[in-house]
Amino acid sequence: MGSLRDKVNAFVEEKLRNYKVNVRGNKVIHDTILGTNLFYAHEIAVLDSPILQRLRRISQVDVVSLIWPSGNHNRFEHSLGVAIIGDKFIRSLAEKGLVKNFSEELYCIRMAGILHDCGHGPFSHMSEMLFQHCDDLKEEKKSDPKLAATNPNAHEILSYLIVTSEAFKEFYNKNIATQVWGRKMDLDFIGELIIGYISDSQKGFLVDIINGAFDADKLDYIQRDSHFTGVQMILDLDRLFYTLDVITVYNEIRSREEKRLTIDVSGVSTLEQIVFDKMMLQSTVYHHQKVRAAEGLFSSIFEEIFEHKLTVYGKQFNSAADYLYLTDDDIYNLAKQSDIPQSCSILAHNLLNRNLPKRALAISGRTVTKETVNNLWKLMRLYENPKEMKSIREKIADEAKKTEARITYKDIWLDMPKIAKFKEGDQWAIKSEGHDKGYLTLHDLFPVDQWVKAFSQNKWMGHVYTYQQYREVVHKASKKVIEDEYDIKFNDFSYICCKIQ
Repeated sequence: MGSLRDKVNAFVEEKLRNYKVNVRGNKVIHDTILGTNLFYAHEIAVLDSPILQRLRRISQVDVVSLIWPSGNHNRFEHSLGVAIIGDKFIRSLAEKGLVKNFSEELYCIRMAGILHDCGHGPFSHMSEMLFQHCDDLKEEKKSDPKLAATNPNAHEILSYLIVTSEAFKEFYNKNIATQVWGRKMDLDFIGELIIGYISDSQKGFLVDIINGAFDADKLDYIQRDSHFTGVQMILDLDRLFYTLDVITVYNEIRSREEKRLTIDVSGVSTLEQIVFDKMMLQSTVYHHQKVRAAEGLFSSIFEEIFEHKLTVYGKQFNSAADYLYLTDDDIYNLAKQSDIPQSCSILAHNLLNRNLPKRALAISGRTVTKETVNNLWKLMRLYENPKEMKSIREKIADEAKKTEARITYKDIWLDMPKIAKFKEGDQWAIKSEGHDKGYLTLHDLFPVDQWVKAFSQNKWMGHVYTYQQYREVVHKASKKVIEDEYDIKFNDFSYICCKIQ
């Protein structure tokens, strides 16, 4: 079978085999969010490659456009944005004399921004929720010391493996370094930037720009996602760049001092904005109940593929690398496939035509009684256990069959969103010359931990979904099963909130 690294290398070889670099020089690209920006010839050569062009067909915010029609921006646009903001980071630090090798570090940061999301699968984080459980990805995470040390997200692992693959290095050195640019680039270092691995303690601040507490990735997606969904956000980037600095922090895990990215204490208000914006996007956009319903359909498509051991587009999706061969269009096209089970094509058809499951039961701190609200955590942790979630679906179906014999567990979706965790309070070092260490953490300056706790308690909401014709039956069945299994008592709002009648 081979390792995940071998499979990713094969993917890169296939995608780049017939790609002929044809770049005449630098190009100016206009971005809706960040304006007009110059991209260098060697960057254009990478951007034009099939590895990056596939990102045009992968939504930045998975199925959000089904609810916010203008939220159609893609991973390609976002990658450009991260490169542009990374450039701003380096230039801001250079103006303060904090960058030693300006050109080299500027080019590395920009290229890392371009490549940081090349490992995403169809509908971005929706497919990531599936391939993160693949055995070969788990094994790669254990066997690669850099991955074991950083515990990156699943898509970051695939991006890292693409960038550091022998096939990509050979392509880059043969076609870009020699023919387009005239200089090589340290692709291993770029891979480290993507996963947040600090091999050189003097370059820790560079890693923070791409994978850190207030990195270029966050600064772009907050602006981009809020703009295209129409959710108004405030983010004072000018203030942030003005207060940027680099400080020496002692890392207890690695037993060494490292140079890390920071801001002056006068710029803390911008960090507050970032935390608040992330929380608002999560509750308003990413965890909107209709978005979660659509994500349920997507998951069910792959549930059918796994159950019937289907080969779709030549892949069985037992490897994380298999998801690299697909984009959003391929999922929608399953609606037109005649060589797969009808149950699978119907799910894809429903997703394509926005025929979404409906709420049958709302689960939150406001829909359970005060006497049992402290037991809600038992449900909130279910996102970690897909097998238990499937078992609950089956029990709800068995209960519902007493009234409606046609129902199966496949007509029921149990959605327990991942509990919001914001590590910024501990990760952000704030320069403060009056402090013994020379810096404070964010939660030393304002109660970010309490903010996050209050957010989780008041904004988190799970649901049981089903088709329109089964809502009443499934409401009663799911209410009974969950109350019995988890010692929870629902109030009337658990029904009213679903707008069943």
